[in-house]
Amino acid sequence: MKLFKRRSLLFVPAIKENYYDNINSINCDAVIFDLEDSVPISCKEKARKILHEKFNIHRDKGKELIIRVNDCRSKFIHDDLSLAIKLKPDTILVAKAEDKDIEFVDNFLKDMEDLSYLLLIETVKGYLDCKEILGFSKKITGIIFGAEDFSADIGIERTEYYHNPVFFQAVIQLMLLSKYYNIDFIDSVYPYLFTDEALKGLIDEASLSKKMGAVGKLAVHPSQVELINQVYSPNSAEIEKTKLIISELEKAEKENELSIFKFQNRMMDMPERKRAKKIFEHAKRFNPAKERP
Repeated sequence: MKLFKRRSLLFVPAIKENYYDNINSINCDAVIFDLEDSVPISCKEKARKILHEKFNIHRDKGKELIIRVNDCRSKFIHDDLSLAIKLKPDTILVAKAEDKDIEFVDNFLKDMEDLSYLLLIETVKGYLDCKEILGFSKKITGIIFGAEDFSADIGIERTEYYHNPVFFQAVIQLMLLSKYYNIDFIDSVYPYLFTDEALKGLIDEASLSKKMGAVGKLAVHPSQVELINQVYSPNSAEIEKTKLIISELEKAEKENELSIFKFQNRMMDMPERKRAKKIFEHAKRFNPAKERP
């Protein structure tokens, strides 16, 4: 299954026909054509029709093409998934994923062998079910924390993560589950726009989630994309430092018959090799032809 960069995943309401024309000029790694929350109930059929007409003009443009379908308990899910069979996106984004939803989606789309799934964890039930949900299909390649709906579900204000331990706890738990299943963890949208304070908040929240293991973040507006890309792009200095650490480890093993060594006044050992492997594997998404020397 293809590995995608997934730094920036931009939502595009499927109903907005004029938005499709600008997508290829935006430097996002993925486009999420949204049939769910951004589309009024009265416009669902129209949105599917527009998406059907416009979808293929964006194929082979270097972006991951994702369709967010309505949640599996809605009356729209069958029509959404039937459209997905025709359009053959790279990925299906399952909204408000809970319980047996993936089993249902997987059975419906069983003939789409190259398809992957991203799961939006947006409800308390989905959060509590998450470990079980992730075991349903090997096509699941990532989970996303949906802070907006999650906060609505529990009746609290959506603030920056570091202002509310409930969000912090949820992000930590989902990140750990993503590492357990060796899939991507992608951060929620940052809803504030157009002010210096909003830009700082976006960078702060993205930087925090990256430190916690996220590979990227949802974007609700093109103005957020470049900042998100900057935060989640591989850090060349970190990669060079990691190469040096591995070189020192190999030197210690060869010369001293030890797997422990000192680097910049810190003792290091075998876990650094494991961490380095993960850093190099992630970097290959951005330069797949380049291997570690």
